[in-house]
Amino acid sequence: MFTRGKYGRYLLRLMAVVDFMVVNAAMLCVMLLNPGISDLHSRLVWLLLNVAYIPGASYLAGAQNDRFVQMDAVMRTTLIAVGSHLLFFLTLLYLMDVESLPSAVIVEFYAIFLPALVAWRILARFLLKQYRRHGGNLRRVVIIGCGGTARRLYDELMSDTGYGVELQGFFDIYCPPDFNKKELYRGTLADLEDFVKTHKTEEIFYAISGENVEALQLTVGLCDARMMKFYYVPRISVYMSRAFSQGSVGTVPV
Repeated sequence: MFTRGKYGRYLLRLMAVVDFMVVNAAMLCVMLLNPGISDLHSRLVWLLLNVAYIPGASYLAGAQNDRFVQMDAVMRTTLIAVGSHLLFFLTLLYLMDVESLPSAVIVEFYAIFLPALVAWRILARFLLKQYRRHGGNLRRVVIIGCGGTARRLYDELMSDTGYGVELQGFFDIYCPPDFNKKELYRGTLADLEDFVKTHKTEEIFYAISGENVEALQLTVGLCDARMMKFYYVPRISVYMSRAFSQGSVGTVPV
């Protein structure tokens, strides 16, 4: 069992460092494949190569904060990071007047860099989930609501310990008689503020009706004041596919 918070705050930094190692390893492979091209050995080219990845690294760091991300999203965010690197790298080469780098060499680099970064990011996701399964990088969470949506959310969160969620309990206006997790019911919304302060809650999932304006304002205001992450969980029937898409009619989401 890992000690909470001891290493978790370094994970994103470590992953970013490995990202840059992948960038440089891909360039090293291209250099070994093309020993006669002098610009590949230029310090300026190597510098531009790394500087061009900074926007992509920042983007991936933000995406990595989502602990519920699916594999297709990992692939998509990695492709965007590589695409942004290509754009910034070519722009920097143009601005710095480096024109003697053959197009074939650039194609070789991205033919190596793209699959290498995708493979690393998939491996990183697997390792991160294993780390969480052993008690590291946990997030303290409460659920607002005791209805069907809240129960389904609980089942999903508990179905995979790789999410790294430590559920602290449920809060609602009242506890329904048929609620099957009464041992986790912590009280009404009036008890929420004292609880999150005492137990250092980090995230709140709001799974009751958004029409209850007073409850919603109380929860959002508390999250803002305590710098907690707020998730709104739509009350959608279990019979609906998870592949539905969200749109809007004017300002009303549908």
